[in-house]
Amino acid sequence: MSINKIARNYAISLYKANFQTKGNIDSIYNELRSFSNLIKENDNLKKVMTSPILSVSVKKNIINDIFKKTYFSESLKKFISVVLRHSRINLLEEICEWFYDILMHNTKIKPVTLLSAKPLDEKTKKLIKDHTEKKIQQKIHLSSKIDPNMIGGVVIKYDYYEIDLSVRGIIEKIRNKLQQSEFNLLS
Repeated sequence: MSINKIARNYAISLYKANFQTKGNIDSIYNELRSFSNLIKENDNLKKVMTSPILSVSVKKNIINDIFKKTYFSESLKKFISVVLRHSRINLLEEICEWFYDILMHNTKIKPVTLLSAKPLDEKTKKLIKDHTEKKIQQKIHLSSKIDPNMIGGVVIKYDYYEIDLSVRGIIEKIRNKLQQSEFNLLS
């Protein structure tokens, strides 16, 4: 079975277990994302968790120490324990991505990515979110990302669409129009 399918199966299991029992699926996603980021951003922890040399029990003790110092729900603790027991902790990021996709699909909320050159204030994000929801006639979940290659403006991505309102995109549109009009003048 491919790694992608394995990650998807874990995500489906987590979704089903929490949807049927608690219904508080958003908080489970946030906890899963936080835990995944904790491992991803800590190089030493990542090396320990993905090491084939260390036993599962040693890794479980380390995870339990983390759980004692932070708050994660019992549901997530049990899930991480299962993932660890089956030596799939290296798939946590993929599991998290699959869980997000399942969550968005089942709640009928469209994931939308907002790219900008610098961080945007909450008022601007809300304005973009409201306008995008109105344009596509659906609730959205807006995730912001910084693109250091952008000069300014924003790019909004969802499904297979891209609304390019960046400085580079606008200049490109103007250049294309000028080339078209130049071609029309020569014809």
